[in-house]
Amino acid sequence: MGRILVIDKEPHVPQFLMSILELDKHSVWHAEGIDEARQRLADQPFDVILSDYGKPDGEGLAILTSARECDSRPVVVFLSAEASLDMAVESMRRGAFDFLTKPFSAERLRTAVQRACEHTQASRQNGHAAARANLGWIEALPPSFDLRRLLSTVEKAVIERTLQATCGAQAEAARRLGLSRSDLSYKLLKYDLRKETTVS
Repeated sequence: MGRILVIDKEPHVPQFLMSILELDKHSVWHAEGIDEARQRLADQPFDVILSDYGKPDGEGLAILTSARECDSRPVVVFLSAEASLDMAVESMRRGAFDFLTKPFSAERLRTAVQRACEHTQASRQNGHAAARANLGWIEALPPSFDLRRLLSTVEKAVIERTLQATCGAQAEAARRLGLSRSDLSYKLLKYDLRKETTVS
């Protein structure tokens, strides 16, 4: 089971696709164009995007960019009634997971979407496992290790280097560090760095 976003301007197509996908207990949403799709992607996670390749607004391939920028990283399956080998190869080269030529059977669609869901979910699990592995060194530290002191040392060093790179310009340093000016001022006092910097 997966969360599917269908992007198509034709009113009857989404209902046809939804009726097929819901046989496999997928949850299906519809967007009429790229702007609505981006909003839905920002609002909730999806596993698969089903999209017409040759959209009237000419932004079919922009779906791939939106999918890559989305936190849930759904895969894209393109649908097209006017497919060519070059079109399929280009879409896959740009990152599409699959390309279905209309008309396609309900079984072909169900199989493609199931494979896409499994791919997305496996990628997420591997990503979580990698993240846990990357943080495994923390669990290996002895109980007596002062992790807070280590983090403070790292933070102080990053602030010092950023101030050096900006020649002491605190406004620019705060921007690069993603801090407000008041937060940076607090940290300069905390780490006793104010005497080493100049006010911008």
